[in-house]
Amino acid sequence: MFLAVVFGMFFVMLSMAEMASMAPTAGGQFFWVSEFAPRQYQKVLSYTVGWFCVLGWQSALVLTAYSVAQQVEALISLCDVDYTIRGWQGTLLTMPITLFAIMLNTLLARRLPILQNIAFALHTAGFFVLIAVFWALGPHNDPAIVLSDFSETTGWSSVGLACLVSLVGPINTLVGADSSCHLSEELVNASYVLPRAMLTTAIINYTMGFVMTITLMLNLGDVATALASPTGQPYVQVLLDVTGSKGAAITLTALVCVLLLVCTVNGVTTSSRQLFAFALRPGWDIPVNAVLVTMAITSILSLIIIGSSVAFSVLMSLSLPGLLSSYWIVITVIFAKRFRKEPFPKSQFNLGRFGWLANGIALAWLTLVYVMMFFPSAPYPDVAGMNWSVLIYCCVIVCFGTFYYFKARHRYAGPVALVKQDI
Repeated sequence: MFLAVVFGMFFVMLSMAEMASMAPTAGGQFFWVSEFAPRQYQKVLSYTVGWFCVLGWQSALVLTAYSVAQQVEALISLCDVDYTIRGWQGTLLTMPITLFAIMLNTLLARRLPILQNIAFALHTAGFFVLIAVFWALGPHNDPAIVLSDFSETTGWSSVGLACLVSLVGPINTLVGADSSCHLSEELVNASYVLPRAMLTTAIINYTMGFVMTITLMLNLGDVATALASPTGQPYVQVLLDVTGSKGAAITLTALVCVLLLVCTVNGVTTSSRQLFAFALRPGWDIPVNAVLVTMAITSILSLIIIGSSVAFSVLMSLSLPGLLSSYWIVITVIFAKRFRKEPFPKSQFNLGRFGWLANGIALAWLTLVYVMMFFPSAPYPDVAGMNWSVLIYCCVIVCFGTFYYFKARHRYAGPVALVKQDI
């Protein structure tokens, strides 16, 4: 299913890269909708997409910071077999992790490029180290079984349906093609550089992700043992089983922890600039207020972990619907513009006649994913196993839709309207 996700998300990325070249702006999707939609729909669609982006990126940041906390807990569990993972510990770890990312994005913002270069080197080196460890020490399962044997253990009526429901997993690892778009105003010649950076990043990560997935599957031990790992992270148990060394497992897990910490730093960078652009308020070169609001949102949401990890997971599952909804709307708008044969702004990354196909495949893919991401992981779920994200998602739409109808539509103008006023 990873290859299927790569295929679909590639066309989503291509569609967005073209729009990023036409209008490189920190607003990203909510600006593009305002730019390309018919005049009568510009304001409401821009407002809607803006909220979806805020919902998606703010939730994604909390998830990433909490993921770092989980890796830290796994490290502690590896070192101390008597350690018991508790919800409040995750909260206390998530807050300082986010604060660290905030500090790098404000006080040390000028050093971020150096950090990114170091992180890229670690990312690449870590990839080859893990590949080498698995191939040198792994159990080497039969490739015929790994590549051709499909089994369904969750209770769905067919393997095909189970595969469709499981799409959410790999999509979560490949979503976020718009992240670099929200930094476009800090680039030189963004119309040329940005779409090519998006394309290059996608190809590199798709390739590395596929190789790592195949390697892991070919060298995976007992799945039940991994899932029941006392560390709370199945991959940590796999590393421990493959290497046979607690020290090696700790080192490799620490590497993953560091890379996820950098992801948190990047998440603050992206989410704060997107929020800043949606607020439409001028300020410093660094959106300090938006960064602080991002910190506050992350801290408040992480408190939910203390009461219920299930409730936290439900709220955080809104990240994917929020981002994918913004992608679907903005690609629909540009596809409709192509259908009306209206002229496009000049760009340095024009899909030309291929744009019809790219946009069409992207929309078909996003429509399929939009339906499947609200399915529970297994049929006939209980309260804890139910996928409540569809309920929360609809509640959020009702809330910001009500606010728009009674207040925001009288005050919110949209980015294109503001640009025209300035002109």
